[in-house]
Amino acid sequence: MKALTLTHRTGPRFVTNYGLAGTKPFRLGSRQLFDHGGNAQNPSKSSLRMYIADPGTKFVQVDQAGADALCVAYLAKPGLSRELFKYNVKPHVYVALLLFTDKFRLAHRGRNAYSDYNICDLVALDEWPALRKEIADSTPWYFIAKKIVHSSNYRMGARTFQMTVLKESGGEVVLTFAEAKAFLDFYKALFTTIVEWQQEIEDEARQNGILYNMMGFPRVCGELMTDSYVRDLISWRPASTVACITHQCINTIEEMCHQQGLDWHLQSNKHDSCMYMVPDADVELASKEISNAMKAKLVGRDDVQFQMGCGVQVGTEWSFAGHN
Repeated sequence: MKALTLTHRTGPRFVTNYGLAGTKPFRLGSRQLFDHGGNAQNPSKSSLRMYIADPGTKFVQVDQAGADALCVAYLAKPGLSRELFKYNVKPHVYVALLLFTDKFRLAHRGRNAYSDYNICDLVALDEWPALRKEIADSTPWYFIAKKIVHSSNYRMGARTFQMTVLKESGGEVVLTFAEAKAFLDFYKALFTTIVEWQQEIEDEARQNGILYNMMGFPRVCGELMTDSYVRDLISWRPASTVACITHQCINTIEEMCHQQGLDWHLQSNKHDSCMYMVPDADVELASKEISNAMKAKLVGRDDVQFQMGCGVQVGTEWSFAGHN
């Protein structure tokens, strides 16, 4: 990988080439610029320490909290998925808790069925803060649960799920086909309103030939309704909404920078996050303004209003390790 040195800034630069057409869910796509740089949308975690802010500056990254899963919860009928977000419980934390209970009992060995608790009662348990932290820090159980949620929300098949887990874990998590199918079936039985919503999307696409995301942007459904294409359509509404939130956030910040003469430089526009390099003196202001711009107000099913949450990371390296 080569780096280009830009004359108006100091030091070598990582560069990328954005495709003007983007992708179907409206997120940007990027690749090498000739033989320089690479993909800035999905850099490997092991490479993130390579990206270092200029002296006297920090990276400020704002991520949407919940993102696709939050949109799915409010596009589907009221149910467990909304309850989880209402009480600030990540769906993959809850799924990991129920699937791998024996691994997260901590000192509370007498607790047998967390599934018997309403979400409001679960979060009121004395052990909940420690339990939630242990789940979030667990390997590979948290990773498996996260993939179950994302894959199930978009009706992924068991074989594809099995291979996706293998690939994205770098070969470290190996599931049998029976395990993969059992995990997906467990999720479907737990979140029945999401399964209903998936069928509604398919029916809407077949009947109307067009879908709209939560920002009002359309997608014409003109292809043969294969299982693969239907899964693509199911994922499109929430995924494209999340991408639009990020784009609109960046538009807002770029306009503010132009009007106020701020020396903030956009570094990354990913699906559900963006990152700026800002002077040290502007870190607090940037964190506040970018977060406010990312907190889009949305309207879900039956005109229910909700707001996208967000989290902020600050550091001198893109990995943010030790700099939070």
